[in-house]
Amino acid sequence: MKFVYWDKGSLATIGRNRAVADLNFGVHFGGFIAWVMWAAIHIVYLVGYRSRVAVMREWVWNYITFYRGSRLITGVQDGQDALHHPAPGAEPMAAPAAAVNTAQGASKP
Repeated sequence: MKFVYWDKGSLATIGRNRAVADLNFGVHFGGFIAWVMWAAIHIVYLVGYRSRVAVMREWVWNYITFYRGSRLITGVQDGQDALHHPAPGAEPMAAPAAAVNTAQGASKP
């Protein structure tokens, strides 16, 4: 049996209760209906009844509690983490003079 791919279109969530749909047969729409369609199609294509129930339960819980499981990487850094992990493209911070002297074998004053 030969594999044949059938492009059904594209769906993407763009926020809480919002998605966009670009279906292969020329239909384009967005909003709540597209979001429900996105969720339903993802559930339908999961393998196994238990997987579907588990994912639906988790999604409902996250929806009710406003839990945001995913985070975006924006490149903006602050706090202690910024000291150890400079932003992409940024010059690394120079070590304090005392640390350089100690590393070169000089005694501390």
